[in-house]
Amino acid sequence: MASTLPDLGRGKLTARKLWGVSAIPHKIAENADDIIAGNVAALTVDANGNPVVKKYGASDNPIGIFFGHRCLYFYVPVKNLEVEITTTSGTITVQPYVKNGSVAVLDVLHNNNDKYDASHSDLDHGRIAYASAVLQNGKGKLLVSYLYRDPNESGFDSTLGTGMITVLRGRGEIATTIYDTSKSYVVGDKLYVNANGMLTSDSSGGNKEIGIITKAPTYQNPELVFEMK
Repeated sequence: MASTLPDLGRGKLTARKLWGVSAIPHKIAENADDIIAGNVAALTVDANGNPVVKKYGASDNPIGIFFGHRCLYFYVPVKNLEVEITTTSGTITVQPYVKNGSVAVLDVLHNNNDKYDASHSDLDHGRIAYASAVLQNGKGKLLVSYLYRDPNESGFDSTLGTGMITVLRGRGEIATTIYDTSKSYVVGDKLYVNANGMLTSDSSGGNKEIGIITKAPTYQNPELVFEMK
């Protein structure tokens, strides 16, 4: 039977345990920041040589998934929003404060090639530009994915008072809404972590494997579910 760990005060529930894994408290690095539950954790040491956790970075080894927050903002995923178009280039207006690096604009009539035009986008004002889209009988369809800043939730620090943060470790299944929305996900494919500590399907650039995808995110249910190895 699926189970969930409790919410963290007023912090959003952006990661949950389905089965297995252990919720283990760790001392957090003093300079660690911008951590949202669902980000990938790595070990390092403090000034005295004691082990502490931080957000995963390039060349680190992943140890688990954060189940705690230390962030200024929360983000909401939108995955494969269908947008009908009548021009080969243009702008789609969505929620403001779209997270940089989270956007994909897939062209359904062009083998889902990404037509995102970063140079003409204004993400702070929710304007996502596209270019060179394919039309058929004057119409086309795009699948738009992105993360935007949650206007209803302020950031939260669950480490205050203790300096500790929980990490989900070991084999088991985890669901999260924090992942690289610019990538596509297929059930059964391997899941990796990128240099920004985000879950991703992209294996390039030295990204390290962390598990297997067991549920792909959709527009109706944008949670990503995976089995951590």
